[in-house]
Amino acid sequence: MKRVSKLVIYGLVIVDMAIANSSKLQQSESRIALIDERLAVTEERIDYTSKKKWTNYISTNTDLLAAKAKLERQQEEKLKIEDKVLSLLLDYEAANRQLKLLTSNLETLE
Repeated sequence: MKRVSKLVIYGLVIVDMAIANSSKLQQSESRIALIDERLAVTEERIDYTSKKKWTNYISTNTDLLAAKAKLERQQEEKLKIEDKVLSLLLDYEAANRQLKLLTSNLETLE
């Protein structure tokens, strides 16, 4: 009985050693650790941003508040313009593809 339990213990020790030395497991553990670090940094950024955003609303300088509001409006306008430019670019590319297709069809008919 003692011999069997020693073999079982040795077997478990060997399995534990194999698992500890498994490169795939080590890679997975390092990936998990990296993900945990990224999550921690992201949480810190979120906390910082929310605190910073809150302190930005506290300002009593009316000129600063007006300039900030103007900047926010300009940023919104910029985003709208970027969307419009992207939409026009996609339309242009689609029209170019359509032109090439029609030109190819015309050449095939001739």
